[in-house]
Amino acid sequence: MPQDLRTVPRDAIIDPQDGSVIDMGLRHHLHDFVSQEDGDGKPTKYRVAKDAQISPNTIYRLTADAEKPMSWTIIGKLCSALNIQPGELLSYEDDG
Repeated sequence: MPQDLRTVPRDAIIDPQDGSVIDMGLRHHLHDFVSQEDGDGKPTKYRVAKDAQISPNTIYRLTADAEKPMSWTIIGKLCSALNIQPGELLSYEDDG
C-alpha cells in the first residue's frame, strides 16, 4: 500500500516495488516524551493526542515506529503540546 504523500518528506526516496519510504536517516523520539508506564511523570499517549489535537491512533502509530514520517503540521502540534523544540523531537542518524 503506497504511503500517503502528504506525510512523506519532499526529498524522500520511494521504493518503486511497494511505495514505502526508503530510510533517510531521520528519526523522531516521541516515545521519549510520552508515558510508557503509569507513574513515570510523562503525559499519556491519549493526553498528548488530546493536547496536540491529533488522533490517538496517530500518536500510537508514531510511538511504535521511530522512522515513521511526520508532516510539519504534526511536528508543530507535538512541539506545542509537549513544550519542546523540533530539535528535541527529531534527529538525523547517518547509516552510511
